[in-house]
Amino acid sequence: MVSLKFKEIGWISKIQKRKHTFFFSIAKLVAIGSLLQKKDKVYSYMAEDNGRNIIITYLDGEPRDKNKKTEMIDQNTFLEIE
Repeated sequence: MVSLKFKEIGWISKIQKRKHTFFFSIAKLVAIGSLLQKKDKVYSYMAEDNGRNIIITYLDGEPRDKNKKTEMIDQNTFLEIE
């Protein structure tokens, strides 16, 4: 079970598209505060909160569960294997 604690910062992002990839950006304060650098990896997962689709992104460069096996779909997309 995931235990979330919301922090004081939030932001709105517009979905952008470049060629065949959709993406959005994070706030500069979040990147600086998380010590993120260009080309760092973050892991994002689709989830659901009270029937609403959400994305959970781990900014520490580590997957959600290091013990789960994953299957790469393409260079930037993976599926968790049960």
